[in-house]
Amino acid sequence: MLIGLALLLTNALGTAKRPIVASQVADIIRFRETIRAFTIASEDTGSTTPSGLYKPNNIFVDLGRAFYIENINKHVEISPTFVVGVL
Repeated sequence: MLIGLALLLTNALGTAKRPIVASQVADIIRFRETIRAFTIASEDTGSTTPSGLYKPNNIFVDLGRAFYIENINKHVEISPTFVVGVL
């Protein structure tokens, strides 16, 4: 959702082609894809519990959670800078 918002804002305001803005949008995309990679890795390397439930691999779940917590504020704070220079 954050990527969609960033793309909509930058395209609507005409700032998408500015190098700084394009770099910031690329950072948000990279962040989202890294989280997605952690999710896929945790699902693919999971195991079935003795009771028959599927359990994702805790290592990738924890690493993904830590990465998200460490980086989400940076990307949320970047969002208002997409409109800098337009107002």
